Amino acid sequence: MMMPRGGALTAVSLMSAIDDPRRFRRSQDIWARLGLSLAATSWGGVDINARISKCGDGLARKLLFEAAHVMLSRTSRPSALKDWAAAAGGRSGF
Repeated sequence: MMMPRGGALTAVSLMSAIDDPRRFRRSQDIWARLGLSLAATSWGGVDINARISKCGDGLARKLLFEAAHVMLSRTSRPSALKDWAAAAGGRSGF
């Protein structure tokens, strides 16, 4: 909600996609509901983590991507979330 340009819209979309968070046992289940979990494939007996699955609510996924982009590129205010996201992006590549 504190994000400029669309924080409220992203929050409402996320809450409508998740509905009741108590029905998820693990945080990975929420990511899977939004289509942000890694799709797994097997090739020649070797399990490979592929791209994200993109199953689930496409609008919520798009708004989360846009919010992350705005937070990393257009927000000058320091925050712990921004520092964490920048470190994660540095490890895996933007």
